[in-house]
Amino acid sequence: GAWPYKEPPRDIMFLVDGSDDSRIGFPAMHQFMYNLVEDLSVEGAKDHIAVVQYSNEPEVDFYLNAHTAKDDVLRAIQGLRHKGGRPLNTGAALNFVKDTVFTSSAGSKHLHGAAQVLILLLAGRSADDASLPASSVKHRGVVPLAIGVKNAEIGELQAISFDPSYLPNIQQQLFSFVNRITRQRPPLLTTPVGKRMLHSPLVHLLSEFVKTVAEKFDVGTKKDRVAVVQFSDVAEPAFYLNTYLRKEDILKVVQGLRPKGGSPRNTGAALHFVKDNLFVPSAGSRLREAVPQILILLTSGRSEDDIRASADALKQLGVVSLTVGNSNADTLELQMVAFEPLHVFLLPDFDHLPRIHCRRSPMILALPCRCQALIDSILFSSSYCPD
Repeated sequence: GAWPYKEPPRDIMFLVDGSDDSRIGFPAMHQFMYNLVEDLSVEGAKDHIAVVQYSNEPEVDFYLNAHTAKDDVLRAIQGLRHKGGRPLNTGAALNFVKDTVFTSSAGSKHLHGAAQVLILLLAGRSADDASLPASSVKHRGVVPLAIGVKNAEIGELQAISFDPSYLPNIQQQLFSFVNRITRQRPPLLTTPVGKRMLHSPLVHLLSEFVKTVAEKFDVGTKKDRVAVVQFSDVAEPAFYLNTYLRKEDILKVVQGLRPKGGSPRNTGAALHFVKDNLFVPSAGSRLREAVPQILILLTSGRSEDDIRASADALKQLGVVSLTVGNSNADTLELQMVAFEPLHVFLLPDFDHLPRIHCRRSPMILALPCRCQALIDSILFSSSYCPD
């Protein structure tokens, strides 16, 4: 019969790449699951969670009916250990969860109308065929969402996902993210956007990307503001948040950007620089007016200096960082800088900037934005009230 609650229950299963190739990225997957479960209504009559790791064969960490309290699920996730093994048989794992996990005996409530959701986290290409098992999972009424990291194959992610549009164009995704923050603010509080651009032989592609994103914003004195900084061994502002208050001026300057040059790549120092010199009132920041502060980092390699302290300081300040990296970028660094794991974008090379998918696609579960609550608590605390 019909479910006696406003929100229908969900059976959510995480199918996690536990192969040898995912060892470095496993802590981030681990944290991603934990953060998502924190936002769910986990209890006997509502959401149920299961976790399965796989490499050459799948291994159940816990079934949908193993834990009916959120604290128990979180403890179980906290205690997860990387499985290891090879090769990565995603197809076999999909068949396994269809036949073993999304069943009434394992706690599935599909007969009661519960949504069946599969979140696949993988770091590489499958050694076996995944397309037929993925179709079989969908025919069973399960909605799969494939989230790829590191060497995951885009075509495979699209074939597995219920709808390839879950893997959106990166520029649309960034603009959508910025708009979402803006809509959640009072009408007079709008969005300044801080963009930092890394020196690269492909600087033209990067400037085109910045230009394309900037074109979408409503630039003005009391509206959106944009800044650009290039960095290598030291950071160099192309312009500050209050330098240009007309969109056409910004687009003209961005179009004329030339590579800064230099080495080594000191991302930590650059993050520290933008915190102290860009996200401040004298440079045009409106942080104290509760205007969201957004940083988009474009990087093509590993930092030569430590980034942790600077990344943490930006988060404490209330800056929401999104990171975009190519295949040479350090995945863990991107995750460390990003405000949330969902805000990391990975692409094979910068030629893919116009069309690449988001590494961490937005969830289809209509969950509240965890980072927004944190931003609110920072921005509206008394220490940030205008004088």
